[in-house]
Amino acid sequence: MSEVLLTTDKLYKLKTEIEKNLIDIKSDSNMVKELKATMADKYKALPGYIQEILNNNDNNVQRLNEKEVYIVSKEMYSILGAPALDPSNYFPTRLAKELEGGRVFAGEEVVKLPYKFKNVIKIKEDNYVTSITAKELSELYNSSILQYNYNTQREGKYIKGSLIPVPKTNPKSVDEIKELFIKGDLIVSMLTFNARLGTSDGDEEVEYDPSDQTLTVTRGTLLDALDGYHRISGIVKAIAEVPELDQPFILNVLNYDEEKAKVHFAQMNTINPVEKSRIEELGQKRYSSTVVEQLKFKSELKNKISPQSEIGIDSNFLVTYYTLSEAVDDAFELKSRKDALKIAKYLVDFFDNLFYAFPDEFLEDDLSSIRKQSYINHNVMFYGYVYLAKKMKENNVELNKLENILNTIDFSKSGRVFEELGRQNNENQLKNIMKKKLKRMFYDEIAVV
Repeated sequence: MSEVLLTTDKLYKLKTEIEKNLIDIKSDSNMVKELKATMADKYKALPGYIQEILNNNDNNVQRLNEKEVYIVSKEMYSILGAPALDPSNYFPTRLAKELEGGRVFAGEEVVKLPYKFKNVIKIKEDNYVTSITAKELSELYNSSILQYNYNTQREGKYIKGSLIPVPKTNPKSVDEIKELFIKGDLIVSMLTFNARLGTSDGDEEVEYDPSDQTLTVTRGTLLDALDGYHRISGIVKAIAEVPELDQPFILNVLNYDEEKAKVHFAQMNTINPVEKSRIEELGQKRYSSTVVEQLKFKSELKNKISPQSEIGIDSNFLVTYYTLSEAVDDAFELKSRKDALKIAKYLVDFFDNLFYAFPDEFLEDDLSSIRKQSYINHNVMFYGYVYLAKKMKENNVELNKLENILNTIDFSKSGRVFEELGRQNNENQLKNIMKKKLKRMFYDEIAVV
């Protein structure tokens, strides 16, 4: 029998069933009393909060978090016996066991314990180091194997009147991490899991085999995300949006009890703390991102900027996010968001004029035939186009001159100007030597007046 997997569709369906069945409970005062008494006794939920759920004003049921949905449906099912309310039809057993974790996106595959990590280095009996890919992270998270343990790290927070604490995460930070990962700008850092001591169904939570350097997390073990929950949440959201993404991360797997895990977490967050202002300085966004975001939504490049590193011959994408960001960073000196918005406005006009001058090369739904013959819509060319925009702006050249200017360049694949590009079309080709060549051609040497 396959494991139940929580999905957003299932969660919405269960919330809808709760809304439908609330009518039956509200119409029976004894049921209302029973529900309030049960929730107060088991979960310390205030009667007023339960009444808010029953009234369902302001769409309260749809605003319940996953933990609350599980608890409310479970107790309503106990009272009404309606099969549609049975949470076991919606929630995986491990998520039900902990009533923790805040899973939002469902993976395509269900991972079960025992789970084996490969290429593991043993540091001590309770401390191991290995690597883990973003996809593996997503699978562990979505299969409810990886979870958040409030007792060992940042305190949980209670949503007003909520039943169970939710992970104290910053949604803005999670979204920023997601965007960094999609753009390829998220650094490779270390995550820490704790195979919580004393939770295995057997004798040991982890079993290390030195012969093949594998570490097996055994059945029943509660695997806590001790450090890196924000990053994991952001990565999982990114994978849900762009499943093709992947990247390795360093992973530290511990086998501590909760008290030792608390000490470990405290030390991780107190040794050599970094001043907040320095963190802001180091983590500040490149203003080029502002420019690219404007191009994504306000120019003919809309839906044509890829978060991936490679663009296939049949793809509707024209340029990668990274390539555009690099080009803007290198070509323009942006000192403020105001500068970025000013340049973005010019580049919107530039690329619109470029595309209108060469509609077959940039605006057709099927660009494969052009790609077989020409490099004109090749990813790295956009690095050159940004430099051309810079030169035309500096020389006050009208953008309607673009067609004549670019017709002086041989983009053909039968020619030798860009023969080093070959058949590939990815951002890895944007090396320093190619940058210098493109800058020389599109800025230093090209005639615009």
